[in-house]
Amino acid sequence: VCFIADVPPQCDFYFCSTHRDQSLQVAVSTSGKGPKLANLVRRHIADHLPNRVGDAIEQVGILRAKLRKMAPGPEVGPKRMGWMSRVCEQWRMEDLATLEEKSMEIVLSGFKDNVVYSDDQVQAKIADAESTEAETEKIESKVTTAAGDLTAEHTITKDTLVKKTPRLVLVGAGPGDPELLTLKAARLLEEADLVVADRLIPMEVIDLAKGEVRIAPKKRTVLTVEQKSSTADQETLSTATTSDNIQDQLNEWCLQDPREGKTVVRLKQGDPFIFGRGAEEILFFREHGFDAEMVLGISSALSAALSANVPLTHRGSSNQVVITTAQVKGGRLSDNFPIYDAQKTVVVLMGVGKAKEISDMMQTDLSWLANVPAVIVENAHCANERAMDATLSTLADCEKY
Repeated sequence: VCFIADVPPQCDFYFCSTHRDQSLQVAVSTSGKGPKLANLVRRHIADHLPNRVGDAIEQVGILRAKLRKMAPGPEVGPKRMGWMSRVCEQWRMEDLATLEEKSMEIVLSGFKDNVVYSDDQVQAKIADAESTEAETEKIESKVTTAAGDLTAEHTITKDTLVKKTPRLVLVGAGPGDPELLTLKAARLLEEADLVVADRLIPMEVIDLAKGEVRIAPKKRTVLTVEQKSSTADQETLSTATTSDNIQDQLNEWCLQDPREGKTVVRLKQGDPFIFGRGAEEILFFREHGFDAEMVLGISSALSAALSANVPLTHRGSSNQVVITTAQVKGGRLSDNFPIYDAQKTVVVLMGVGKAKEISDMMQTDLSWLANVPAVIVENAHCANERAMDATLSTLADCEKY
């Protein structure tokens, strides 16, 4: 076997430009045509590798060896390889690099059920275990010994030893079809001790909850003697006040159980951050000492059009999408609609009951053409869904049906 520098035709092999980081090896060859370029390429690759990739590979190697010892035999080989692949794909490189013995044991515990725990889930389980251990030590310290007899000042029960980490999660329920829930949302519904749900969410979704469920009460319009003879604006203001009271009740429900160490899911229609008051609730929870988690949901702002076979964007016809709401605080019609643009699709949420007002306002004040195509979609993705094609000028006719 022969290698002669700068004489490629006489070479049986070529030396590679190599980079090593523990078990990681990267070799670059230009087959003798550009050795300097091989060095440049190698340096570029090395500079762009993830931080601590070598450490991550070492820890994955240890995890893999533990898995093979725990589940030996060729018959589980495909399951082992598939599960390890998911671990490598779902974990961040820096988290793999810091994978410790205790964390590995928790990760491996999911193999039997073919579950890959995330780093957040692993850390939560470790925190639970440490909390339980600390509580146990605290209780044991209160056990006194007298004349050889052990007398406990406190009764040690399972409930005393197991202390759950409080958890508050804002979850998007999607447009209404249980099959359109995210996997994470469905799992949280099963795990939650309490689910606090909006009234609009279909029972098919709420029925997935395994724990206690509390549903928002109906909104009522309460009029005082003065308001009965007053204007519609004052009447809707009374309705809005009642809505705020309902929101206060929902917020209080959400805070009660986390204070007791339970997991609470605040279930909201669609996506909480698209006209769902999700940001308001997050800020409220923070003010009361809880940093709530957030789980996205499919918003009807996007999915309703799909259900009606209407593309929101289409090359040559629409290159922008504006999402707005028909109603603002107090039930009044929003005045924040865009002016006419032939390349713009406008999605209006909560607009069925205000179709005539929307049609008149857009044509009169915003220069929209009467023959602009429109579609009304109500209860998208639910059993009672209805969709009607119209134009801007005939929206009011659709409202009647």
